[in-house]
Amino acid sequence: MNIELLKQVALVAVAGSIFTTATVQQIKSGITFKKSKTLVWVSLIVSLLLGTTFALCFSDLNIVYSLWAGFTTWLGAEAIYTALEDKIFKPYSEIEANKKANAIELERNDK
Repeated sequence: MNIELLKQVALVAVAGSIFTTATVQQIKSGITFKKSKTLVWVSLIVSLLLGTTFALCFSDLNIVYSLWAGFTTWLGAEAIYTALEDKIFKPYSEIEANKKANAIELERNDK
């Protein structure tokens, strides 16, 4: 087993997780998802795209290892998000509640 390569993939994935977590948070606050499973799939796609691109651009990893870094970015981003959701990020349910409250307020103001 190549421990140095594993360390490099993990390091790139951790760095990429910062960007993917922020991107998913922005997507979450801007788009209303009917099901939370949809958000998981969007998160996976964003992580694979951003994580793989990040690894290809900012490391010496080849495409296969960059894909692993992208997948690990998703795992890491999900774990980081779950751990910090209540402390730093707004939970999805809170964002939805705020959107509904704002919509109701706008309807009242229009009348």
